[in-house]
Amino acid sequence: MIVIKKATAYDIEDILVLINKYTKKGLLLTQTKSSLLRNLSSTYVALLDGEIVGTASLYRLEDDLAEIRSLAVNGEKSQRGIGKQLVHHLINETKRLQISRVMATTDTTIFFEKCGFHEIPASEVSSKLEKDCFQCKDFSLCHKKFMIMEVSKNKVDKVKQESINIS
Repeated sequence: MIVIKKATAYDIEDILVLINKYTKKGLLLTQTKSSLLRNLSSTYVALLDGEIVGTASLYRLEDDLAEIRSLAVNGEKSQRGIGKQLVHHLINETKRLQISRVMATTDTTIFFEKCGFHEIPASEVSSKLEKDCFQCKDFSLCHKKFMIMEVSKNKVDKVKQESINIS
């Protein structure tokens, strides 16, 4: 059974190992121990049999817009719905915080489409561009897509804490 919980300072080393695997492939931005500590209150981990097998963060860009960041799943544990459960947990957190939209910057549009997101032009997330993209050393070479979901602020869903088949 997959359990999603808020990350703690004790989880940082394991989170860095997961994120760094994706960073080396150019799929995620580099994180440091200090950057993770600064954002610890908005970072979550997925546990399988007590082992951290996934992580993701929720970052508020605007009053009505949050971003899912640093979504990473242990490759040996992929295809078990871990990433999807993390995303659904962060969608529910977005609802709880009464934020009306949640976005992701990704190369993996199919995954986020299966989670209910749709692609949008960069011009619709100018705050993301200004806060992050324009400062990135790889901005001119970037091929990432922007995905967004409108969320209902009225009801927080109960996400099943079990593996979800995403095929």
